[in-house]
Amino acid sequence: MTGEDLANVTEDTLFIDALQKFKIHSAIPVVNEWGQVVANFSTSDLKTIPIDSTIDWSGYASMTIKQFLTRNSNGLYPKPAVCITSEGDLYTAAKYMIEHRIHRVWAISPVEVSGVQGFGVGCVSLTDIIRVVNAFSTVPNTTL
Repeated sequence: MTGEDLANVTEDTLFIDALQKFKIHSAIPVVNEWGQVVANFSTSDLKTIPIDSTIDWSGYASMTIKQFLTRNSNGLYPKPAVCITSEGDLYTAAKYMIEHRIHRVWAISPVEVSGVQGFGVGCVSLTDIIRVVNAFSTVPNTTL
């Protein structure tokens, strides 16, 4: 995945519009006004929405991603996105996932543009790591 096709949303993107990204992606980085990755928005975040007939969906229609993620973090902005530079290695990505108990890390550009660093250029997921390990595994592929 390259920076050109890395789906993302800004902090000011409406929640309802961001949901459209889930047609293709299970998670997307949230970027600030300078394009730096600042948070993660995933389908797991939707688990906090109460499922009952009394829910007022109109409140969600006007809510931004930042407001939604803040609401889900007891009034605090969510934990910062966990990132590695695009020059990082798979070991570091796996280590961060274990340390932070997360499913993905965002790869960011190590190059500064106009004094700003941290533009999202890709994603390394737990699935990606499993695929690499499986590709190099010496254990014969067996079916269960």
